[in-house]
Amino acid sequence: MCDVAPKQALLFLDSSFKRYDEIGIKDLYRKYYFKANCVNDAFGDKVLALRYLDSAQSTMKDKENDPAFVEDLARLLFKKAEILEGQKNYKEAFANSSKGLQILENIKSLHDSSILSTYNCMLFAISYKQANYLDAARFGVLALQEILSTGSSYSNFKRIQAKCNDIGCSYSRYGDQDSALYYFNKGLEYIEDNKNKYMDIKQAPVFFEIAKGVLYGNIGDVYLKKGDTAKGEEYYRRGVRINSQRKFDHGDAQCTQLKIAGLYFAQRKIPEALNEMRIIRASLDSFRDKENELKWLKLQLDYLESAGKYDEYSHFVRPYLKLKDTLTKANPVPRVDIKDEYENIKSHYNMALMQKKDAQKTYYLMIIAICTVVAIGIALMLWLNWKRSKRLNEQILKQNDEMQLTLTSLTESHKQNSNLMQVVAHDLRSPISSMIAITEHLMDNQDLPEDDKELLKLMQTSGAHSMEMITDLLNMNTVSENMEKQPVDMRLLLGYCTDLLQFKATEKQQKITVHSDEATIMLNREKIWRVISNLIVNAIKFSPTGAVIHVAGIRETDKYIIEVQDNGIGIPENLQGKIFDMFTDAKRPGTSGEKPFGLGLAISRQIVEAHGGKIWLKSEVGAGTTFYVSLPIIYKKRNDTIGEPFWRKG
Repeated sequence: MCDVAPKQALLFLDSSFKRYDEIGIKDLYRKYYFKANCVNDAFGDKVLALRYLDSAQSTMKDKENDPAFVEDLARLLFKKAEILEGQKNYKEAFANSSKGLQILENIKSLHDSSILSTYNCMLFAISYKQANYLDAARFGVLALQEILSTGSSYSNFKRIQAKCNDIGCSYSRYGDQDSALYYFNKGLEYIEDNKNKYMDIKQAPVFFEIAKGVLYGNIGDVYLKKGDTAKGEEYYRRGVRINSQRKFDHGDAQCTQLKIAGLYFAQRKIPEALNEMRIIRASLDSFRDKENELKWLKLQLDYLESAGKYDEYSHFVRPYLKLKDTLTKANPVPRVDIKDEYENIKSHYNMALMQKKDAQKTYYLMIIAICTVVAIGIALMLWLNWKRSKRLNEQILKQNDEMQLTLTSLTESHKQNSNLMQVVAHDLRSPISSMIAITEHLMDNQDLPEDDKELLKLMQTSGAHSMEMITDLLNMNTVSENMEKQPVDMRLLLGYCTDLLQFKATEKQQKITVHSDEATIMLNREKIWRVISNLIVNAIKFSPTGAVIHVAGIRETDKYIIEVQDNGIGIPENLQGKIFDMFTDAKRPGTSGEKPFGLGLAISRQIVEAHGGKIWLKSEVGAGTTFYVSLPIIYKKRNDTIGEPFWRKG
């Protein structure tokens, strides 16, 4: 209906009805029913479709017991239930389906009507989605009987095999595996017995195989639940062989392969399980299915956790949680108690039929009573709200005072913790420096065995790493108010910094070039030296052997920009937003296995921002990274002098 030019069809319908002064009830019903189907099927506008169905229902008011209208009204109610079920409004969908059944039950001669199959299919779908699997199976059996009684056609053929599968799934979920197996096999037998009738239909042969593949997979589930894993795997393989073919149901094939992989994991056949996981991954990359993607991620996480591979485990946690949250939000399933709802609807409907004759008499009395109750309720709510608001204001004031005290305590605690960390880190420098000196002295002893020298070298490396971390800790929590600033010649500062670090670059046969413009800036020399040192050390660490590292200082009108450029491994885009975070998880080892601590760039950003500047980067994986530091320029007079660099102070 409305496949061609739906808008023109609606306009033509409206113009046709304007030509007639007297229009019958059935004509109006058909008009609104046609419009509802048209906007729902052609435009997907379920809200407007429900409005048209309400209009159609209003035309048949008081016709619920009229045999001439009963089937039309029941069909209308089932159509409303179908649209509401699509909106996941299961309560209203069930209510309309049940009301349609009540109307049909008043006309006993229509009990064999094919419209009852629609009702039972609707109740099956709602019951299954609500996990009432035994009820779903019973409604499915009733629907199957109704479909079988309506004759043979290709459309009915597809519905019958699908309903056998639905009933089998319901019994399997309920726990009755024998009944499930009966209906799955019945579906296979029905396909084999009747498929020759429809072989001339273009898509029929493919459909037959897809349906069999789905049934094989479900039979595999049954055998697995019965404890026969060998037979379960056999049927799984049958389903996968069919639906993994081109133009077949790849989603079902992926789902079944995931079950095989899970079976292998459970049997501790790890190589076979991992091979299945790789095949499924390749299929998911070509044929994306979010539900199967979520199952694959969950299976991968379970395996990595059981194998103790926590580094790999962390890579899959975030995409799993993100996809799970997306699917949960997209498919909320409200709960409806089908049995209670049915009894409730049935009792209300019967009561409405009995009270219909005297409804007019009680109408005005109800309005008066409702208005009185509403007025009293409003007055009571206003009084209660006034009392509640008064109490809330007092609580808010009290909580505000408590929050202020808590904030003050937290600030003081943070300050004490920072001071304690500075003291501890500072006191650790001397013993660790002594440890490094002692190890260097011992390593000069030519008589030491090579094994002892290797251990001493490890101690020296560990001590150097510890000193680097302590230096980072001492530079944490840098703020502008606590810094002593002085005029610093930036060309001189960059030259000293690169000269001191050239020895470290030489260890990897690297070269550091420097070019800088003249500029004098008010800053804390030691802390800015720390920033430049961090950036150059990172460039050395993440550049290959023999690389060239470029350091530049560029003077602009009101700022001085420091650039440190390497041609190293680069930083992936998904990590670039994390590297300036304190204790970041974006740490990576250097090109020679250098150990990262993850504090240097975070501390550098604190120092730069405390100077009123900013730090950023540009990077491309495999092509290198450039870090930029922008510092505000303060112009000085000619007779200003530059102090001795801090590293030359005694």
